[in-house]
Amino acid sequence: MLASQPKSGGQVASPTAHSCDHPAVAEWAAVAVQPGGEGADRLVVLAVLREPRPRDELRRELGRQLADQLNPLYKVHDGVVAESLPRTASNKLMRRSLRAEYLRAHP
Repeated sequence: MLASQPKSGGQVASPTAHSCDHPAVAEWAAVAVQPGGEGADRLVVLAVLREPRPRDELRRELGRQLADQLNPLYKVHDGVVAESLPRTASNKLMRRSLRAEYLRAHP
């Protein structure tokens, strides 16, 4: 079963638990994905950008920023640029939708 919010060492990787002060990022979300439905969960960060940024550069920069806030064993597997993050009527992130969308695009 996939985690609703990715955790490592009891720490949560989510926008509510950690801020992202990267100048290019307007908002972000972290989800745990399990490619192929087996194996360990992997951390995927989805970011809505204020300004265009090369994917590899953004992944590296966000990975470094999160590494400062999370358990050192918890690495960013992938970084994805999104146009927007889906939310419920009460403005909560729809992580299930983000995870499903990521797995459809990256089987």
